[in-house]
Amino acid sequence: MPLIVPVLLKRSLLSCLIATALTLPALAASGKQEGHYGRQFDARIALTMPAARSPSPEQTSALQSLRTSVPELRYEIDAVTGATRTLSNPVGTLTGPSSGDNKARALSFLQSHAALLGLTAADLAEYEITDDVQSNAAPIRNLYLRQKYQGLPVYNGQLQLPVDNEGRILIINNLFLPNLAQSVNRLQPIVTAEQALAAAAQHIDRTVGPITQTRRDGDVQHTTVMNADHLSKRPIEAKLMLLPIGAGDARLVWNFQIWERGGGRDIGDFTIDAETGQVWTKFSWIAEDQYKVFEVPRESPNHTTPLPPADGRTTQVNPASVLASAFGWHDTNGVAGAESTLTIGNNAQAYTDTDANDAPDPGSSPDCTAPLNCTFALDLTQAPSSYRPAAVANLFYMNNMMHDIAYPFGFNEAGGNFQVNNYGNGGLGNDSVKAEAQDGEGTNNANFGTPPDGSRPTMQMFVWTSPTPDRDGDFDNGIIAHEYGHGISNRLVGGPSNVSCLGNSQQAGEGLSDWWSLYYTQPDATSRMRSIGTYALNQATTGVGIRTDYYDGDPAVNAQPQENLWTYANVSGSAVPHGVGEKWAQAFWQVSWALIDKHGYDADLDNYTGTVADKGNIRAMYYSIQGLKNSICSPAFTDIRDGIIAAANAAPYNGADTCTIWRAFAEYGLGSNAVSGGANSTSPTNGFNIPDSCNFLGAETASQQICAGTDAVFPITVGEAWTAPATATLSATGNPAPSTTTFSTNPAPAPSTSTLTFGNTTTVAAGTYPINVHGTNGTQNFDLPLSLTVFAASPSTPALSAPANAAVDVAVSPSLTWSAATEAGSYVLEVATDNAFGTIVYTQTVTGTSHNVATPLQGSTEYFWRVRSTNPCGAGSNSPTFSFTTEAFFCAEPVPALAIPDGNPTGVTSDLVVANGGTITDLNVKIEATHSWVGDLIFTLTNVSTGTSVIVIDRPGQPGSTYGCNRHDINATLDDEAAGGAVETQCASAVPTINGTFTPNNLLAAFDGQERAGTWRLTVSDVASGDTGTLTRWCLSGSTQLGPADGVFEDSFE
Repeated sequence: MPLIVPVLLKRSLLSCLIATALTLPALAASGKQEGHYGRQFDARIALTMPAARSPSPEQTSALQSLRTSVPELRYEIDAVTGATRTLSNPVGTLTGPSSGDNKARALSFLQSHAALLGLTAADLAEYEITDDVQSNAAPIRNLYLRQKYQGLPVYNGQLQLPVDNEGRILIINNLFLPNLAQSVNRLQPIVTAEQALAAAAQHIDRTVGPITQTRRDGDVQHTTVMNADHLSKRPIEAKLMLLPIGAGDARLVWNFQIWERGGGRDIGDFTIDAETGQVWTKFSWIAEDQYKVFEVPRESPNHTTPLPPADGRTTQVNPASVLASAFGWHDTNGVAGAESTLTIGNNAQAYTDTDANDAPDPGSSPDCTAPLNCTFALDLTQAPSSYRPAAVANLFYMNNMMHDIAYPFGFNEAGGNFQVNNYGNGGLGNDSVKAEAQDGEGTNNANFGTPPDGSRPTMQMFVWTSPTPDRDGDFDNGIIAHEYGHGISNRLVGGPSNVSCLGNSQQAGEGLSDWWSLYYTQPDATSRMRSIGTYALNQATTGVGIRTDYYDGDPAVNAQPQENLWTYANVSGSAVPHGVGEKWAQAFWQVSWALIDKHGYDADLDNYTGTVADKGNIRAMYYSIQGLKNSICSPAFTDIRDGIIAAANAAPYNGADTCTIWRAFAEYGLGSNAVSGGANSTSPTNGFNIPDSCNFLGAETASQQICAGTDAVFPITVGEAWTAPATATLSATGNPAPSTTTFSTNPAPAPSTSTLTFGNTTTVAAGTYPINVHGTNGTQNFDLPLSLTVFAASPSTPALSAPANAAVDVAVSPSLTWSAATEAGSYVLEVATDNAFGTIVYTQTVTGTSHNVATPLQGSTEYFWRVRSTNPCGAGSNSPTFSFTTEAFFCAEPVPALAIPDGNPTGVTSDLVVANGGTITDLNVKIEATHSWVGDLIFTLTNVSTGTSVIVIDRPGQPGSTYGCNRHDINATLDDEAAGGAVETQCASAVPTINGTFTPNNLLAAFDGQERAGTWRLTVSDVASGDTGTLTRWCLSGSTQLGPADGVFEDSFE
């Protein structure tokens, strides 16, 4: 149980926190991590993550019911909440057509299928539709629902329902929290909005300065508007929301955004605990006419003829799209005729901001004069300051081209695009792009800040200083496209009103932007090998650019050094976010070229018709935009893949490219059996399979067990891979005598399902039989292996072996073993707190004769366990019951979590008073901490009574380096006898980076023979600046000469 801290203490701590935040000087970023990854922070991922969860009985029944109409149904159960996170059909829609309004039909399906989503009717009783986006590119309507409770919205508590015009649901993405009403900690805040703002300022090492409250509403969200001019460029509007922390846990939080002033270029979206002041999350909204320009698809001056120093620009006459910008680029009132002759219009305002004050330099939007002749001198042999009008004109042109080309594919007004005047087409206006050329806030980079629909985004383009003279990023159209692409993806994933959905570790944001860059600058139908940013880096056009490898449209053909050998698994070890993102760009670049190979290439990049005439690159653009609309908030690569597949399955292309896309993804390792590991995992597992319906033959279950005398039934999928003729003649061999085999349809057309039945099994001998299903159409042949296990009788009773009966000091996550039983198909393990098994606390069905308990048990507790074997003929008897008592477990859990002072070798201490005595014979310590660079940390355990101290973790890192492990968070048990290796060598790419049981830096045996009762102290010190974290929990366990009594402990900290 967490320690309950009195309200008075909380207020005292917050007062100290505010005082610190008001005076703390801003600290420079250490630069140790790519982009100082503190831009994205989520304290929830440091909490102990449970093992994968199985659906509840109600969910299982509902899923099985849906599977009758969707045989290849795919679903994911949220490991934390138990809700059904995603539901999809890899080769079609989730539901069939139905009559009536498609929105009403989708919401009706939702209300009547709560159990399917792992929710209750009460969980669906209160929600708001934050966005209702009707695509202009296809008859698809994307509904974005946000869960609420008593008027308070749930932060990122989205449920997404894309539905077509016939009422078919494409995919369901669900982040609603089950049992919300019972999960809320409170409805009224203890922490004020001003205190929450001070906590946020301290989190980012900034001085908050004076805070002035300008408005306080009486609404349920306690809307509070504040000015903190020293900290934020814009007023701060704070609102109360509910933040899901875990199963049965939703906390009241303040949500607001800080538009950092001074050296910071960030826009931080914060949630701060309204009871304790803890910073839970911080997500960044920043992702790092006649015009003489470098026209699309020219990538840069180096991609033109003539080459620099000659002027390779061309004059583009009336380039505005009639569909996307009907009144031209300089219009804002929807009436023929330009409102301005400057580089200001409905889609963008371009200017220079050389003094970095986030406002136009005086007169820096050049005047194109009345004929709108935006042609300005350019001499690339001179410094960028000499040709600013030309730079601004090119930036204005490229922003408008990005807008116009994306428009017909579905990034329009309703989709959240950037326009002053939405001309009555839905969405919120007054949000054209502020495009800042030659911005003085930085060099050798660029960024794009994306607020929600209705607020203006800002693009900052910098000068690049590597060559002489400097090069201007405003002429690198690939970089401009990349930055604008952040705006597209942020407005699409989660809907236009929610731009905090791409802050997770396995997010594809940088890769999505790289793909936009590749699309907008694709020179022809043959350029499969691409790179980005070669002009800015002063490389040849054949250089690798700003990424670590070339983007390769066909790795199987192209040779080194350009060949790209990445797979999905290469996310592991990649820097977040750019190193991870580039892996997505390569995946979808391969998909794009598979579509181009199938349908051809169209140089007219906005030539979308939604018909069979569309070329491959046009289809890829549509699938990307609609696929992001279909993707869950905080998506892993597999989630975006599924969103794209859902787009392909529906209108306008109606599945024509589904299998092509699956094959391309599978070649990359993003096949149907790929495992993401979760939204924040950087250790995904490759999968090279494709759905059965895209293959030759497949079976939903490749192995079955039956009791002799019953039929075995295998539904066999005949996939679309059969061609000329598209039928397959089926046969089966290997079935046991005297059984028979029949197919319900034979020959079977492709695609279809034919049911294989094994009958006459009464006298079949018990055993496992390999079966081979063969298909042929005369020219194509395919074999599908199956397995059939036949049982003749119920199984015998297993015998328990370890731990021994009445064992003591057993680990809280024990390994349980037993002997094999004859005729056993599987074993049911049960663990209870009473020998009558009236209170079963853990149960699992397994196929082997051992099992590691995945959910830790309570310490100092007696448990009873038994195993029974089962098979299709029936269940055997339960084994005789064994008991064991778990080791004593004493924990300190500071509330709020104890902040680790940044760059302070003295550190912070947490004391644990253990009242239960005994002479220590084996001591273990468990540590749970958040930190964005664990290689900075030293943990020292001290027995205060004896003065003995042991450094148990000392700046871990593998391989060893000056900086140590540069990854996030610790959840480690330190045990002298651990088989998991030394904690010093741990630095996994997953979060927590150190997660498991390891040997400490120095042996805990130093405490053997000492008395356990007394005060123990854990000291945590951070020896390098630039990264922060907290100590959330630590525990002692192990063996003593006296049997442990019930654990009673106190917790204090300073």
